[in-house]
Amino acid sequence: MTPSLSTRVFGAVPGAERLVDRLRTLDVRAAFVHAPPMRPGAMGEALRAVGVRVDGVFVGTPDAVPVGDATRIAARLRAGALVLDGGTRRPGTPHEAEVEGLARHAHALLQGGAPVAVLPGDAGEAVLDDEALGWLLDDLPRLGLWLDPVRVVRRAEGDAGAGLVPLLDRLAPRCRGTFVAGLGSDGRGGRHPEDAGADWSTLIELLPRGVPWVLDLAPDADGDELEDALGFLRRLAVG
Repeated sequence: MTPSLSTRVFGAVPGAERLVDRLRTLDVRAAFVHAPPMRPGAMGEALRAVGVRVDGVFVGTPDAVPVGDATRIAARLRAGALVLDGGTRRPGTPHEAEVEGLARHAHALLQGGAPVAVLPGDAGEAVLDDEALGWLLDDLPRLGLWLDPVRVVRRAEGDAGAGLVPLLDRLAPRCRGTFVAGLGSDGRGGRHPEDAGADWSTLIELLPRGVPWVLDLAPDADGDELEDALGFLRRLAVG
């Protein structure tokens, strides 16, 4: 596995240079970037982006997707995947229309040469529930899956999803990366991986070798929790 860190733990950090400094302090050389910086070149020279979340950044109709912008950011950050979130549905919008819109968005990015993955939805009314995720991956063979075990567990607990092992039994070869975090006592996620977390040893067996494992702590994680969680992830990587 490739251990890395999600930049969401830092909250709103101004500027790529400051973000790189904070990652270097933690001895992290690979990251999942939640919001592409204004000057991605400054970041791309210092670290590798295993994933870049682009939903909400490239907004517009499917015919107006700025594929060139996405492709340039992917190249400058050496991104392993541009990640589109199949999260909460919008009230009043038919589910099929939302899935089709996401499919056209992903297809446009793939046609532009970018590596693309989708993040399945959380508990509740999700755009990419288990069924829609299967449709999308069947229709777009080059599309990858970005795993969030917290979301998968919450969906299964709400009887809206099959759970981690059945999902990965079907889709592990399509996985381009996974977040690593625990649900925590309140079930909100973003906590230390051992705080109501997944069975990480099972995930190691199910996921392809070399898939990035991204520590995805919430912005309110304190320094001790972050340091200890990074240590846990690094031990998993060598264990």
